[in-house]
Amino acid sequence: MTYDLNELYSQAFGKFIIYPGATNFTNFTEGFVPSALLGKQKRQSLLGTPILMPLKLDDYEFPLEPLIDVSLSKSIVVNRMVNAETNVLEDMGLDNFKLTIRGFLISETPDTAPLDELRRLVQLIKKRKSLKVGNELLNAFGIRELAIKSARFGDPAGGIEFKPYTLECISDEPVELRLREGS
Repeated sequence: MTYDLNELYSQAFGKFIIYPGATNFTNFTEGFVPSALLGKQKRQSLLGTPILMPLKLDDYEFPLEPLIDVSLSKSIVVNRMVNAETNVLEDMGLDNFKLTIRGFLISETPDTAPLDELRRLVQLIKKRKSLKVGNELLNAFGIRELAIKSARFGDPAGGIEFKPYTLECISDEPVELRLREGS
């Protein structure tokens, strides 16, 4: 079974993705991988290209490399000063990272929906705890755990073999609370 994943991503998410080493963006049968990257991939995608930054949450390894958007904002207390040209910024802190993870579940069997993979992903989403993150990009941001806040599943026209998903997540950090004696 052959899919044009760029077309699927474009229809579902409005984004065109480029695979490392791909030179023909309508037919992904040829490719080149720089030798510096050859030892880093964990496995290959359905296109035969290396998955360079696989995503693993707890024990669930995503079957295709998803698109991951990361955003960070600050909490700033702003006080307006009477007769002053500017405001006074009193306190600044960082909010948790917000993440959007988008991808596809794909069945390699024609005319068959990826129901087993969908069930596994739904089990992951239903966990009532933060999930351990295994991904080089997210680890570079210091994200070691995240919680899934919401999930959306689409149903694109053109076949049942693929199911797009979008996960909205927030980073989490374990906090150790210590009680003082006599307090």
